[in-house]
Amino acid sequence: PIYRFIKRESEKEIYNRGINCFLQIPKEERIRGLAWLYKLMEADGMVHIKEARWLLYVIGSADVDLDEILDYACELPDIKDELLK
Repeated sequence: PIYRFIKRESEKEIYNRGINCFLQIPKEERIRGLAWLYKLMEADGMVHIKEARWLLYVIGSADVDLDEILDYACELPDIKDELLK
């Protein structure tokens, strides 16, 4: 199980492992995934610094543009509205 490896790795190593796995998926899937993460970040009305830092780091590493993510995110349903139903 993966949790055995996580316990022995530093936060940075876990983070880098996640980024490396993320980079293995096709670009369109990365854009879609990051757009959903962006929507989740804004759902509570507050973007926390760790969330923003992670998103910017991934964008820099993932060969995607912030505008591509925001454009895709605009097409997604509003998470707050979905949660209040």
